[in-house]
Amino acid sequence: MKRLMSISHPVTPENFLDKAKGIPMKKLKRTMLVFGLLLVVVGVGLFVFVKTIDIEKYKPQLISVMEKKTGRTVRLDGPMALSLGFGGLSLSVEKASISNPSWARRPLLASIGRLSLGLDVWPLLEKQLSVNNLTIEAADIQLETNAQGAKNWVFIPMVSVQAVEPTKETKDKKETQKTVAAPSRASLRVQNVRIVDSTLTAVGSDGQKKDIHIASLLLKEDKGVNVSMKGDSNGVPLTVSFRTSLDDFLSQEPFSFEGTVEYGGLHGSAKGAVYMDVARANVSVYEVFVKESKLTGAFEAGWGGQHPVVKGTIHGEAIDPKDFKGAFPSTRVSAKKGAPATSASSQAPVSDSAPARLFSNAPLPLDLLKKVDASMQVTLKTFVVGRGALKDVKASLAVSGGRLILSPVRAYVGDVPVDALLEIDASKIPAKIEVGMKADGIDLGSLQKLGDMSAFLSGKAGAHIRLAGHGKTPHEIASSLNGVVTVTAEKGEIFSGIAAGVSSLLATLFNASGEDSALNCLAARFIVKNGIMKDNGILIDSAASTVFGKGFVDLRKESVVMTLHARTKLLDIGGVIPALLIEGPLNDVAYSVNASGLVKDMINTLLEGNPDIISSNVPVMQKAPAGGNACVYTLDHPQKEPEQGILPIDTLDRASKKIQNIGDSLVKGLFGQ
Repeated sequence: MKRLMSISHPVTPENFLDKAKGIPMKKLKRTMLVFGLLLVVVGVGLFVFVKTIDIEKYKPQLISVMEKKTGRTVRLDGPMALSLGFGGLSLSVEKASISNPSWARRPLLASIGRLSLGLDVWPLLEKQLSVNNLTIEAADIQLETNAQGAKNWVFIPMVSVQAVEPTKETKDKKETQKTVAAPSRASLRVQNVRIVDSTLTAVGSDGQKKDIHIASLLLKEDKGVNVSMKGDSNGVPLTVSFRTSLDDFLSQEPFSFEGTVEYGGLHGSAKGAVYMDVARANVSVYEVFVKESKLTGAFEAGWGGQHPVVKGTIHGEAIDPKDFKGAFPSTRVSAKKGAPATSASSQAPVSDSAPARLFSNAPLPLDLLKKVDASMQVTLKTFVVGRGALKDVKASLAVSGGRLILSPVRAYVGDVPVDALLEIDASKIPAKIEVGMKADGIDLGSLQKLGDMSAFLSGKAGAHIRLAGHGKTPHEIASSLNGVVTVTAEKGEIFSGIAAGVSSLLATLFNASGEDSALNCLAARFIVKNGIMKDNGILIDSAASTVFGKGFVDLRKESVVMTLHARTKLLDIGGVIPALLIEGPLNDVAYSVNASGLVKDMINTLLEGNPDIISSNVPVMQKAPAGGNACVYTLDHPQKEPEQGILPIDTLDRASKKIQNIGDSLVKGLFGQ
């Protein structure tokens, strides 16, 4: 015994046999017996101590220590219990809370209905923390950030302990201790975790809330860590399943992972590996899909620098943005924490007649651009836009310093390339946005479909768009846009039947006979200033008529006011088509004209011998130089219509009948469409 006690190094199970060499068997047995008795005495003593201690008496001291460490008010309103058994050391606390700083939006940072923690005792002797059970019930945690960037989960202790510079003697002593008995590496193992009926809320500096309500979360240790969770986020169902080879939460060894997530109608999965020693993760494959839209790829993420860095690929076969937009049901969070309101009576009344907004007032997540650097290569086989689609999309996406650049971007409409760009600079206040598109020789019908319109015009078109704006919501951005929009086309066709599907009045405007007509040229030019798209000339010339437009589109109010004047080429009477008024919300446009009264005035005027009426605003088409667009040339070189003489009586008779037929068609379209 004395020999063992004289050993300079502590006795451990690993070195016990080595230390015992040379000791007589009789003495060894006696030593082992004494050693065993000591363990029993210590264990019994610890058990009796834990059993007899009244943890409630120490509440004030515990609260005082925690308040000094956090600088916050701490409350332990419920009972506390401490126990020791074969399962280890257990601690339970009920009705605990910690306060928020004064600037926060609510009094408490966190509250817990009940917390139960179980620890294995023997690993503690080797500085190994093994959690055999952790149960959390009815927790409510809200993390907040204010406009100045302060975070409510950052604590400022009430008492600051000044650091004391260690003396040379102290340093030498510590170095000697390290040499004699280097401590084993700490570890953290978690065997079981159960969280129920709890809510985690994140509130940004703009006041926007994101809730995750955990109905149940289970963590099990089984050749790694397995996690399963069911709940909802802002009322949208959320399910997560996760498996990893990790068994020590403090380990720096690489570990593999794979998991799935379902959020509303969105499904995702990923697998890869994490390298904690270099703060890097490789996702070898991921998949995200909604309905028929599926994105796949791989990426690498690092978090060892100032910002997380992501590099990877995004690939899609057939992508429809509407699938992703409609993946999440429109729900609101009810008074009960995190529970989605499903009853009809709980929903706010919505007017069926009120058209939906094109440009939302909801803030875009632009602050995310300041928190991550990224470089992604994007390839999409098909990308749905409006009623059409872009093919073979290739783009480079870069995010750095709060600036997003999506360029170059090239896609195809048919076999014609379309080049585009998108730049967002969130480092500016307000954020700056710039968009551009250029296409030459594209089919005009396909261009209308991309704009979510029925294609009643065909022909080879050129489209040039350059717009810049600022803001934090789609509505603010649209209301601040400045730039130009130009669309030109020629050598195509006007399909009256499809135009009639938009409005029979519109079809009559382009061809009163109701038949298809050859399109000679088209020019639609807009200058955009502070969200107002004002025309810089609209002219469409066909074999049946020449149509001239004037008006504007107000993106701020999401409305349009435009008048189309037409001169028919079917009758040589100087023009007989009344003006068509297009006005109303952009997604609920109305077409109107006072057809019957106007036609009567036209007939009376013609009978009086004056055919120069109504369509005097329509310019006379000019012949463009070789290679030029006649509509563009006519808008830039307007000529006054030549005066016409009095028409012969027989021409007036035929014209009157034609005019009456046109008037009947217009009236029918106005009231019967």
